[in-house]
Amino acid sequence: NPASGAWHFPDDAQEDGSTDHYRMNVSGQYSNVSFSNATQLHFASDSIGFGKAETGVFRIDTGTIQSNERTVQNRPLGFGFDLGGGRLNYAKKFGDFTVGATAGYAHSTTTFSSSGTNIVDAEKDIWNFRLGGLWNPAKSNWFLGVVSTYINGPSDTTTLVRLPSGGRMLIASSDTTSQFTVQPGIAYRWRHQGYIHADYEYVNLSNNTGSLSEHRFLVGADIPITNFFYLRGGGFTDEKGNAGWTAGIGFYPSKKVFLDLAYQNNNFPEVAREFGRAQTLNACLSVRW
Repeated sequence: NPASGAWHFPDDAQEDGSTDHYRMNVSGQYSNVSFSNATQLHFASDSIGFGKAETGVFRIDTGTIQSNERTVQNRPLGFGFDLGGGRLNYAKKFGDFTVGATAGYAHSTTTFSSSGTNIVDAEKDIWNFRLGGLWNPAKSNWFLGVVSTYINGPSDTTTLVRLPSGGRMLIASSDTTSQFTVQPGIAYRWRHQGYIHADYEYVNLSNNTGSLSEHRFLVGADIPITNFFYLRGGGFTDEKGNAGWTAGIGFYPSKKVFLDLAYQNNNFPEVAREFGRAQTLNACLSVRW
């Protein structure tokens, strides 16, 4: 949620009555997505946030995704994927309500190959825009949030076709994929820094050939064990019967250093037919001053 950037940043009174006086937050994140067919995606990103309570908070993110090349499940095709991009986020808090917006751009290359030759080569520009809001009504233990995302991705694809005569011909095509997502959620604070939360996510994808919709339901909990150690867990399901779960830990040795580790199981069921079941490991280190 882009609004979260200003929820406790900066000089904002915390739940225990203390006030933070930092001006900048820097974090780095690495994720490894491993599929059953041995395809792996390596995602690395960094983020810097800065601002003041009266002016709002800015955050700049950059990231890359790279894959190894493995054969698609049940098909004699190698798969490769590379992506790089960035985004700008702004958030502002107004009492118990926080709003935020994000604009970003990325460029990706996707290839399918056979015997060392690219059969399909797709170049894609990805523009994404996101709006979000967070609300803590009347300083209660309830929190409400909503995020809406629009992604537009024009792409150019070159396909190598084998002719009956034995020759080869390149065929070029263009397409545009659009994605709209809306995700409302609710959370309840059952103790200091301890939350139970539930989200509903609606996704609509469309391109020149048609459209696809998906409904997903997510639940989770943050469980503080001590002031510096947290456990997290959750799960999701969709209308097709796909389900997965997540687990994680948070280690905060000081008010300025945060380390989060997480595991996600089956978090990409939509590509299971081509790549198999997905497992994700994630690590994030954040420092503020």
